[in-house]
Amino acid sequence: MQDTTNIDLGCILLARKIIGSEIWKKPTDYLKIWIYILCKVNHSNGYSFNRGENFFNWSDDIRELKGIKIKTVYNCLNFLKSSKQISTEKTTRGMIIKVNNYETYQDISNYKKSNELANTQVSAGKQLGNTRHTINKNDNNKIMKKNNISSFSSEQNFDEFWEAYPRKVEKKKASAKYSALEKAGIAHTDIMQGLHNYLSDIKARNTAIDYIKHPTTWLNNECWTDKYNMPIQTGRIYAPLEV
Repeated sequence: MQDTTNIDLGCILLARKIIGSEIWKKPTDYLKIWIYILCKVNHSNGYSFNRGENFFNWSDDIRELKGIKIKTVYNCLNFLKSSKQISTEKTTRGMIIKVNNYETYQDISNYKKSNELANTQVSAGKQLGNTRHTINKNDNNKIMKKNNISSFSSEQNFDEFWEAYPRKVEKKKASAKYSALEKAGIAHTDIMQGLHNYLSDIKARNTAIDYIKHPTTWLNNECWTDKYNMPIQTGRIYAPLEV
């Protein structure tokens, strides 16, 4: 028997009652988009997004949804919003999606009664086994968070940084530098906190755009460690300040 204890990237829970649901009656691409969203939202609370939320840029994400047209994606999103499955918030480079009932459907304890009734079915046992792996992975993620390692992938971390940074030049160079910093052990949360302080400073000084550092320069000079003569804001990073 194949050992499945080392399956990476975790898993999601999918209720059997999805068969016959409203999305089941829609075009098959809708279900693929829905599962994609469930896989991409945070499975635990992160620094910038809570459990069941994440940032989506469909101009980029559409590459992973091979064969699906962007118009179909937005039609599906409209359906999911109208059926109250998701709520969305527009940003300058995409949107933030929240799965409204994520806590209900992604909590294995809500399925225990059903699993007890169906404990003679082999598939129920397999589903419980996979869930244990998810719980183990969540425990590992808590350890990673304590070490200031974000649950985001490097690409998602850079997307968040790039959206917040006010001067958008030389994106490829900035992305390469950001990736190198993370590999060197620099925490995404530290960079974002430093950027938030920098945004507060340039707003306070009314700094013209031409005098705002290039993002690659800002990263190369480790400017997230700079101190400013103003109160430092701590806590969760919210939407970037207008400059």
